Amino acid sequence: MERNRVPAQTLARLTAELLAADAIFAETPPNHAIATIMQKVLASQIPEMPDRIVAATALSLGVPVISRDARIQASSIQTIW
Repeated sequence: MERNRVPAQTLARLTAELLAADAIFAETPPNHAIATIMQKVLASQIPEMPDRIVAATALSLGVPVISRDARIQASSIQTIW
């Protein structure tokens, strides 16, 4: 996929996981709560907007972000990886 970072079959695997009866992953659409929390995610800590959206989503759900991005890991956002 983009920049050859993610194998092409990953989308098919993710889709299968999301649709599985015993899925541990769930889709979360953007909503007002996430937009409000985004104001707390500092652009000085996480400069890229998509990364700030991911961080705000994790904060709204009370879960850590799974990322190896150094900027996210160095921020106040709880991360795994």
